[in-house]
Amino acid sequence: MSSPSIKLPTTAQPSRPDSSAEPRNKTNDLRTVSVEPRKMHVDGFDKAPSHRLKPSVIDKSALAPQANQHIKPTLGERNLQKHMPRMLQGNTNACGTTTLSMSLAYLGVPSNFRVVDKSIRPWGDKALGSSPDDIVAYARRAGVQAQMYNDASIYDLAKHVEAGRAVTVLINTPGGCTHYVNVVGIERHAHGGLAKIKTRDPLKRGGDFSYDIKNFDQMWKDTKVLPGMDGIAHTVGSCLPLSNRFLMVMDKPEARRLPPGATLSHLKMSAANGTLSGANGIGHSLTTIGKGHVIAGSMSLAGNSFKTAASGANYLVGTAIGSNMEKGGDAAMATGLDMLEGNLLEQGGGWLVLVTGSAMKSVGWASNKAGGAISEGAEVVASGADLGSNAIRTRDETRDRILNNPVWSKDILPRASTQTKINMLENLLRSGGKPSRQDQQAAAMVLAAASKDDREYARVVGHFGGERALLNNFFRGAPSWLTDLFLKPR
Repeated sequence: MSSPSIKLPTTAQPSRPDSSAEPRNKTNDLRTVSVEPRKMHVDGFDKAPSHRLKPSVIDKSALAPQANQHIKPTLGERNLQKHMPRMLQGNTNACGTTTLSMSLAYLGVPSNFRVVDKSIRPWGDKALGSSPDDIVAYARRAGVQAQMYNDASIYDLAKHVEAGRAVTVLINTPGGCTHYVNVVGIERHAHGGLAKIKTRDPLKRGGDFSYDIKNFDQMWKDTKVLPGMDGIAHTVGSCLPLSNRFLMVMDKPEARRLPPGATLSHLKMSAANGTLSGANGIGHSLTTIGKGHVIAGSMSLAGNSFKTAASGANYLVGTAIGSNMEKGGDAAMATGLDMLEGNLLEQGGGWLVLVTGSAMKSVGWASNKAGGAISEGAEVVASGADLGSNAIRTRDETRDRILNNPVWSKDILPRASTQTKINMLENLLRSGGKPSRQDQQAAAMVLAAASKDDREYARVVGHFGGERALLNNFFRGAPSWLTDLFLKPR
């Protein structure tokens, strides 16, 4: 018979926590959970419990999650809330271009919705809203990364916001309006679960507004084309699908490449997207013709007219009817399943309803995707016809954004990443022919922002063959006061 083993008493020593290894939703980390206001030493440093104390001295109950505790914001969230400017759209339909301007300014690209409207919403303040396709395309022309995602999850949203990326969502407000807002924070409970979504809304004055997670998801899912009016307009809009948990993400070009959205999810909203984009594109084509670019504007007009007609027809037949058939099929299938629990006669009817509902859902799904695919084809045709107009508008957009408010631009431009500055200079100096004096002035402001850091300035001018080549190729004949903005005294 073996003798029983004797366990010697051991003294557990608390180890020093490693913040780099701890996940953000860890509940036993005093540094990430707000339990009470921090006590400060007289020298301003945080007062933390000593790691040399015996375990019995530390009250372990203080580490348990409490109902009113929340995990502190990440560095990315703090950057969003600090550096993304608050802008108001006023009494206009410019929520899309206003949220875009806020996102671009956060990434160091000076922007104002009045300037952006010239390209995205040319029909006026109370006219059509902003197409997601146009917003993403504009952001890319401005020099940053941009992607859109339909059928996203709340966790996708949280991941991008907590990483400090600029995120815009499309929601149906409680007032019955389709609306863009930027998301600048994710409030989590102490156990890591999502609690609230903090938004920066171009319609709301004052501070940011937080939505309970369930209320936000209710507004974010299954978005309809709601005009913000009661009566028949609201009834019709409630039957017109637009998107489902849609978000747009923007980031600096040097950052990890944003993955593309799922193709089938994108096709669901392609027809609605293309219709709105094409209608606004017609207005911009007429503006291009009015500026004297008749050939480029006429080709753009033809492409956008075709895109509007094709996408509009496919939206009505494929998306509107197809999506409602899918929902009708789901409802019929749910009814059929309930009937299968009844008597023999009800079970027979249940199978019939199940088959009918399944057929309705299949036809609706196919119609929806076919309409989206045809709309994507129309987009390809319109993009080809729009190439000449795009080269002109890219330079005009970049110049107008910077010179619209030079004092503000001087404060915003230093925040732009090195590659974003290079992209802006490419737009100003190499897009659409020889740069004008105003193009040179806007480029000089970008170079002045880069010159604040010698290494960045060397990389920027090196992209154009060096400082001498830059001056000879793009600033020949420019007045000295212009080049003095970025040239350092030798």
